[in-house]
Formats: sequence, C-alpha cells, structure tokens
Amino acid sequence: MRILVIEDEISLNKTIIDNLNEFGYQTDSSENFKDGEYFIGIRHYDLVLANWTLP
Repeated sequence: MRILVIEDEISLNKTIIDNLNEFGYQTDSSENFKDGEYFIGIRHYDLVLANWTLP
C-alpha cells in the first residue's frame, strides 16, 4: 500500500512517515499542498493523509 502524507509540521511529518514505514507501507511526504498535488499527479496512492488546516 502506498501512502502520501501531507503535513507542514516537519517533526510530525517525519514521525508519521517513520511509523508507517515500520509497518511496511510505502510512503511519500510533502510539506505543502502544491507538492502533494505534484505527487498525486505522478503516482497512484491508496491513501492520502493530509493536515486539515493547510493553506
């Protein structure tokens, strides 16, 4: 399963990615919505986790 994490708080982003990787998930991360859109355009994701309050 491939998961995209969009989170602007760097330490939280890293914590989420590290934990998902420990469970064997393939992950990509983005710190903003623009980069998240780019990743969605070039890869298929089974799940996108996004910060609700991103600008």
